Amino acid sequence: MVKVKDSVYLAGNLQLYATKYREPEKPMYISLVRKEDKKPAKKASLYQEEKLSINDVKEEKLTEFAAYPNPFNDSFTVSFNLTEQVNVTATLTDMNGRQVHQQYWKQLNAGQQKQTITVDLQPGTYVLTLANGKQVKSLILIKQ
Repeated sequence: MVKVKDSVYLAGNLQLYATKYREPEKPMYISLVRKEDKKPAKKASLYQEEKLSINDVKEEKLTEFAAYPNPFNDSFTVSFNLTEQVNVTATLTDMNGRQVHQQYWKQLNAGQQKQTITVDLQPGTYVLTLANGKQVKSLILIKQ
């Protein structure tokens, strides 16, 4: 388990047991992410309605975020879509919360982006974070 900024990550193997066949099933690798909400919780009632205005909906500038291959060896490709021209920072953090790599792309144009990142790291689990100003997206990568 590691905490990076406002997110908590938990990753590991899950081994299920098939009672029908009395043997273990194939192990699965799972990862869980929990974002902490900085706003205080609202009291809600069963019949309370909340109306949203068009101003309440935030337009995301960074969408369709993915990284492949995962697991990776020495390099991986980060794919994402931008709705406008922005600066983007990619940060790779180990499971102890230490920053192990950072890459900065200045004034990327709107549209689909593909950036390749090459790193020399020990095998393990890492958190890849993409940020452009206030918006942050994260995912877990595995180095073989």
